[in-house]
Amino acid sequence: MQFFSKLFFFFCLPGIICHFPLHSEPKIIFTQHPTESYSDFSPWNLLKPETLSFDHILDFVEMIENTDKLEEIFTEQQIEEIEKFLVFLMRNGIRDWDTEAKEQLEEDIAWMKGEPNNSSLAYEYEDSEEEELAYLMSDFNGYRDVIMLPAVYNTKKPQVVLCKGKLKKFSKNFKRAIRKHKKEIIIAAVVVVVATVVIIATAGTAAPEAVIASGAAMMAASDSNEKDHEKPRSPVNKPGEVWEQNDYPQIQSQNSPSQNVPSIDSHIEEAPKISPPMREIIQQTTYEIKEDLSESIPDRDFFPTQDEPSLLTAAVDKARETGSHIAHEVYNAVTDQLSVISDIAGAFTEKLPEVIKDKTPFEKDSRESFQEMVEAGHKRIDTVFETDQSHIYSTEGKEVRDKLTIGMLPPPGSIGNNIKQSSKFYEKNINHIFRQKPGHLPDTPTNRKLLLEVAGNPNNFLGIDKHGNSWHAKIQKDGT
Repeated sequence: MQFFSKLFFFFCLPGIICHFPLHSEPKIIFTQHPTESYSDFSPWNLLKPETLSFDHILDFVEMIENTDKLEEIFTEQQIEEIEKFLVFLMRNGIRDWDTEAKEQLEEDIAWMKGEPNNSSLAYEYEDSEEEELAYLMSDFNGYRDVIMLPAVYNTKKPQVVLCKGKLKKFSKNFKRAIRKHKKEIIIAAVVVVVATVVIIATAGTAAPEAVIASGAAMMAASDSNEKDHEKPRSPVNKPGEVWEQNDYPQIQSQNSPSQNVPSIDSHIEEAPKISPPMREIIQQTTYEIKEDLSESIPDRDFFPTQDEPSLLTAAVDKARETGSHIAHEVYNAVTDQLSVISDIAGAFTEKLPEVIKDKTPFEKDSRESFQEMVEAGHKRIDTVFETDQSHIYSTEGKEVRDKLTIGMLPPPGSIGNNIKQSSKFYEKNINHIFRQKPGHLPDTPTNRKLLLEVAGNPNNFLGIDKHGNSWHAKIQKDGT
């Protein structure tokens, strides 16, 4: 019975190719123009399989960070959804054990929503009163005969409050928080894209909304109790209104999203069940991504101002290559396990009588169809991350890579253990090549990329010497 259930699962896998074309949608370009182009926009749509892209997510974040007036482009409901989406990324870009970073982020999120606290953002921008006044006066479009009268709380400790629009103030705070936590956003973008790609590879013909739900639900552990822990927001005084500190009216929650703007909550409710092995794989993969990128990407506070653009570009490139490599490794490990079922199905088909064999649903041998599906999946990962690593996982590329890694296999065990062991073993052998000794390459991102491109392409393979070393060569454009 178990065999036939696995066989049935294998027969469903070709649906991946049909359901998720490799280039189903053109690249999304975010601009600061026409509001109409964003009338039905939801940030959660960036996680849909047909438009899933690491660069799409980061382009959107950059657009939000650099747009002057979000309230003129998006509706209030959309801005709330954008807030939830980016807070979701910020929270899931922090390592699970780093409680100090989590507490600091929560303070920044509270400050972003208008709650006074000890956030470093509050101290960083506490001397910006002139900037705030100029920001307010800009709305009067050149009128000079204007008197600004602040609202004053009638309490023992008077507090002066500038009467400005809620969305405008939130927009500025929001962009400051994005700038500070760009590292966490980059890491979480890798995590959620890898998780979604893995689920696409195993969910088969699941609806796009279900795939979004699964990927987001796996990453949303820290967001699950967000509503329970949210403090009530202090309302902003409108012109002509003065309230005492204890006399604010109770404001009803506006968390329910409109039908046109889906939220993570509605998606998670529709999420299909994820098998324990797959959940273990994604959790282990998430852990490795966060650990790797948290160590290799510096905090933005330490970026020299003049070098910030180039350092951010380097951080994104590092995240892109790391995410693509790990996604390829996870997909490769999963399909290696499923290839056993493919071999059994192929052998089973060969034993069928010719009359029955001609009526099977496959025009090709099941093993050939399975291999085509695997290669298409690796190309899909390259499309999502805009990398060029899929050739390493082709049949020829695997043969070369096996020779490069001394031909050893990871120890037997569960799928999750195989992924963990094979990934670490591959890194171990790569690190053996990059050593501070004569004849070895220095360990730099450029050299690592060069090694993967040269040694991973079977066309560059020259042969094996008497010591068992593989030799590869590639002619550069300059003739070297």
